[in-house]
Amino acid sequence: WGTQASGILLISEPDDFAKTNRFVLLQKRASWVSGGAGKWAPPGGAFNPEKFKGGELELAKKIILKDSNIESISSIEYEKSYDTDNIPLKLDPNNKDHLQLFLASAVQEFKEEAGVDLNSIGDYRVLNISVTQKDDWNYVTFVISISPDQKDTVQANLETDSESDAVMWVP
Repeated sequence: WGTQASGILLISEPDDFAKTNRFVLLQKRASWVSGGAGKWAPPGGAFNPEKFKGGELELAKKIILKDSNIESISSIEYEKSYDTDNIPLKLDPNNKDHLQLFLASAVQEFKEEAGVDLNSIGDYRVLNISVTQKDDWNYVTFVISISPDQKDTVQANLETDSESDAVMWVP
């Protein structure tokens, strides 16, 4: 599925009043999917710039990092849109300007595989960005934190696609 991809590990913060656990959302990949068939993993997939051509891409305006393995980035400010006709074919996950595109791709993959548009649930925080590089292959995982109320909204809209056998919250 290409040489660059991204995904989202979605974390629901505990409800202090109810003293509940923190949960993460995982998907069980369909048996036919390459790379992790039948395994539980965060929703994610290939970055394909052609998906974004000719339209306006809704992007996170600000990425706030609590802890990051990408040096010297603590906060990234962006414009809300991106010229989709000028997306580079190869992104550099260590280039903070390209992180916005990796995140947009991860949000799109999340919507395809879990049925939820994270841009519709309100503000969320990126707690961490993990970059895995091997030879010419890059995978960027965004660890995103949401509130218990946002978790309820996500739960109400969860649905699987052909690439997922199941999607569920795990304590």
